Order: sequence, then structure tokens, then C-alpha cells
Amino acid sequence: MKSKGSAKAERGDQGGPAEETAVMHPEQLPTGNECILLVDDEQALIDLSRDLLGRLGYRVETRASPIDAFRSNSQKYDLVISDMTMPKMTGDEMARQMKAIRLEIPIILCSGFSDRIHAQAMEAIGISAVLMKPVIYADLAHTVRRVLDACLIIGGEGGLHWDELDEGVSEKGLLSGVGDRAKPHRKAS
Repeated sequence: MKSKGSAKAERGDQGGPAEETAVMHPEQLPTGNECILLVDDEQALIDLSRDLLGRLGYRVETRASPIDAFRSNSQKYDLVISDMTMPKMTGDEMARQMKAIRLEIPIILCSGFSDRIHAQAMEAIGISAVLMKPVIYADLAHTVRRVLDACLIIGGEGGLHWDELDEGVSEKGLLSGVGDRAKPHRKAS
């Protein structure tokens, strides 16, 4: 009786090093232990995001009234991640109110509508990054870590600047998804 092996083994194919590496060593995603305030009006997205960020080591809190929670203890949070479009308050309005409480808090907005995201407006508010929905797990992991590592006020001395993107990245590239295609970077000193 013939043993059941893979089609490759039956054909005599050998998996190359790249294939073995991809299977045995998936991409290492950046991790952390910071506290993130997660704001969204869809419970399923909150649960999924909390689980994904928790797997990366982050402490994630969600609040029905994020402004009140932030106002009562703004120093507790290292980062805010919010949906852009919510019924009671938009993400950019929430960001304005949080920045009035604590200017240096980094904020990532998530949106499914690129026509509602304008780079100059996001810079003026002090948004650290924008992720387009559906958000890819690796993009979320890398963006969160990059924003937390920067911990700089956008537009401030040495801060992140929307207009200082890697060469060849247009404003549309910035707003159509984050990942490695759009990396705001530190201003040269």
C-alpha cells in the first residue's frame, strides 16, 4: 500500500528554503505592553481588535464614554485607536477633545471612507496615523508600534510630518492603507 504523502513528496519536489521559512517562521510582528484606549461603535470590531492587540501584548480598554474615561485619567493611556465614523461623535471630533485634555496623546484613526480623510486636516488635529478598513493585522501591529515608538507631537520639533513621506508615496498612497507604503518619519534634527 502506498503511503499518503504530499503531492510534492510523490513528485519528488523539494521545498526551497524560502518556502520552509515562510511555514516555520511567520513574520514576527512587533509587540508591546502599553495601554490602548480602543473606541468603536461596533461591538464585534471592538472584540476582534481587543483580541488581536492583546495577542501582541497590549493592554486594551474600551469605554462607552471614551471622553469621560480619558478626562478622568488621561495619563493611563499610551495610545488611542478610534473609528472615524460613529453615531454619537466622529473620530476626528473625539481626537480634538482628547488633544485638548492631553496634547501629546498619539491617536490612530480607522476609516473605510478615504474621501473623509484629508491629510492637512489630520495633521492639524494631531492624528498620528490613519488605517484604512479593512485593517490588516500586520499593518495594525506595525502602525501601533511605530506610533508608540515615535511618541512625538505631529508638527512639533522632531515630530512626524505628513508631508515627509518616503519618496514616491503620494497623499493617496498614505490614505489608501498604511503598512510600509506610507511611513511618516522623524524630522531630521
